[in-house]
Amino acid sequence: MAQKRKKIQSIAGLVWKCIWLFFASICLAAGLMMFFQGQAFGDWMMCGFACSFPIIWIPLKMMFTMFRDGARQGARDYEVSVSSSYVTVQNHPFRTALVWLVLTTIFCLAVGPFILTYKIIEAIIDIVVYVVKLVKEKKKKNMQSEGKTAA
Repeated sequence: MAQKRKKIQSIAGLVWKCIWLFFASICLAAGLMMFFQGQAFGDWMMCGFACSFPIIWIPLKMMFTMFRDGARQGARDYEVSVSSSYVTVQNHPFRTALVWLVLTTIFCLAVGPFILTYKIIEAIIDIVVYVVKLVKEKKKKNMQSEGKTAA
């Protein structure tokens, strides 16, 4: 089941989200500058590496999950070798897990700039929604205080 994203609940949350947004924007800009300097696949991987710092929990979670799933798949897949006098049956959970880990790492680096851009847009939306909520509360409080002082 998809997890709902956490909305900003307090001024401290707003400050934290703004600091994260600033850091993420710097990482995205630095990564894109690295890519546009050379415009090669390696430069795009460096861009993905730079973009992975603000969202490090996403690639780490994905890599851990795929490592575990690769080990399970490797434990279930068997390789049979037949020679003239004996039969050998092997499974390779660690090798399969490492292959999946490498592939997931490359995938995370390749799509990192897109994920970070999406997360930056989400952060901007959260900040705007919370600021609008604060402004409405402030106006409501001012209207109530003006109504009490006039009476």
